[in-house]
Amino acid sequence: MVVMREDTGAAADPGVVAFARSLGRLSLAILAAACAVAIYAAIAGRGLHADGARYLVLMLVSESFNFAEPSRITAHFLAQAPMVLAMWLGLVDLDGARLNFCLSLELVPLVPLVLCYAVLAADRKHFFYFPLLHYLTGTLSAGASPIVESLVAAGYFWLLFYLILFALLRRWVLPAALLLALPLAVLHESIALLGVFLAAGAAWRGRRESGVRAAAFWLLAAICLGGALAQAAFIAMPRSQEQRDGVIEALFGFYWLYARGGGFNMPAIVGLLGVALLTLLPSRVRRSNGLYAERRGAWLAAATFAVIAVAGVAVAAAVPQTVTPWLHFAARHIPGLYAAGFASAVVVTLLRPSLCRLWIRPAAVAIPGVLAAGALGWHVVEAFHWASFTANVRGILAESRGIVPREAAAARLGARDRRIFLNMAWSWSMPDLSIVLAPGGRVSALIGRERPFPFAWSLTDPAQFPASRFFDISAYRAAIGAAPGPERRP
Repeated sequence: MVVMREDTGAAADPGVVAFARSLGRLSLAILAAACAVAIYAAIAGRGLHADGARYLVLMLVSESFNFAEPSRITAHFLAQAPMVLAMWLGLVDLDGARLNFCLSLELVPLVPLVLCYAVLAADRKHFFYFPLLHYLTGTLSAGASPIVESLVAAGYFWLLFYLILFALLRRWVLPAALLLALPLAVLHESIALLGVFLAAGAAWRGRRESGVRAAAFWLLAAICLGGALAQAAFIAMPRSQEQRDGVIEALFGFYWLYARGGGFNMPAIVGLLGVALLTLLPSRVRRSNGLYAERRGAWLAAATFAVIAVAGVAVAAAVPQTVTPWLHFAARHIPGLYAAGFASAVVVTLLRPSLCRLWIRPAAVAIPGVLAAGALGWHVVEAFHWASFTANVRGILAESRGIVPREAAAARLGARDRRIFLNMAWSWSMPDLSIVLAPGGRVSALIGRERPFPFAWSLTDPAQFPASRFFDISAYRAAIGAAPGPERRP
């Protein structure tokens, strides 16, 4: 049994120390691999998926932040700040702005994860297991559409949660936690649920402290609860009723797991299998010397899981139609739900330290390794497909003038490239993608939408055309016979 001291929770069991060391080495390898995959995906321009291209165009036009959702201003700020700063300092052209934007979207969710490990004291490093599992199962389930703000919000939650629960003996912790809690009310709708965990954790610490520290923790609990209530109000009165209904339909229709055309959200499927395996792993055997040993069935289950994870990567590489990043956009609220589940496990373990023995075990260390191999491997394949897609879009734009219907664009490609194009294309933002991928920033053609969208700018009304010093749309105006406009050339 694992025994933890009441004052610091320090683990007395040598098995916990060994687990923490193994987990630390594995975590370092996983985080390094995740950073490498994120950089590769950013170079491929994956941040332009879905609404990403439109966000980027709006930022290039205004040369400022695009706070599209009032309930997510904090997430917008964190993801967009590096690019806005680069624009203000005059450090980027269109290509640089695009790369900076995509790098921020890919890397910002990883930063809180690294900080989570850093703030944990040596005797608490084993608790990094839960945010790591969350990243591998929840975050990577939606990571192919990095524009979704829940990825930032989930990482933000884990950092604040662990600052409240664990990093309490350092002088800077309370001010840092209070500072991070202030913008929760406009972080993301998932805080309606996750804010309750933050408030409960702060209240728990407040009961264990005295004097000024106790008062500070109770203030922190009130701020977190206020953030949860504010986000609950955003959910009850959404900016778009249609958008909220769409999220509910995607969630309960399991559109975040599979698509009718044959696409599968392989990271989400592997993540669910991993969580199920961790829950169902056969119990360990207690030997006569008092130490525990894994049953053979646990290792057999882990090996089978590894085969499934690797097979998922192989299928994605061999069958392009199975790689559909739209499913990751449909999974955009999964990270918040998963965070609540893993946070519950943290709370239960803190209240019942003896339960550590259920997951402080070698087989439990193997599961994150398999998850990383399967999910990150799939993301490499998906990013490769996205790079192929953007290369084809650039080729089509370079050869075209005026409006190019999406179907006509797809018809120019071979069978494999056409399948990838149709999987990756995001109908309403294709004109914006055409702008940010235009060769040299000189826009002569736009890939059209399948149908008009009330919230999208018109491709035929020159008064609605975006204008920026980062791109030149005059050639497109000439191609459709529109009068010269107020384009701002680089």
